[in-house]
Amino acid sequence: MGLARYVSTCPATAVASGTACYGAGGANQLTAVNQPWLGAAYRIRGDGLAPYSLAVVVTGLSGLNTSLATVLPSTQFACLLLASPDIVTISFPANGSCESQLDLPYAPALAGLALHQQYVLVEFDGNLNFIQHTSTNAVVGTLGIF
Repeated sequence: MGLARYVSTCPATAVASGTACYGAGGANQLTAVNQPWLGAAYRIRGDGLAPYSLAVVVTGLSGLNTSLATVLPSTQFACLLLASPDIVTISFPANGSCESQLDLPYAPALAGLALHQQYVLVEFDGNLNFIQHTSTNAVVGTLGIF
């Protein structure tokens, strides 16, 4: 009886990068739910998010390290923008958590490409009055292929 093992020459990886800000829900933490394989859905999850917030999902082809206050003045000084805003979508947190998904095409030319993702949060109080902007750490996913 023979066994075979198939190993990708370009494996998918997802690594946390940068520092998260603290918001009304605690530390805004972003993690990868699964690995970014071409031809599959790649999901990330934010936890510790404010109970009344809106998550702006920032996806970029390059990383940044810019104070978020230079872009959004009502931001804590320590919050950083860690992903270039090449693709911007919105997600709605529930119970302090939020998941978003990016469907990756099966395009071999994209293998090895790095995607930088981050949540920038718009926080509100219980009466839906704006409080502040905060941000999560980033996740850098390298697109893999079989």
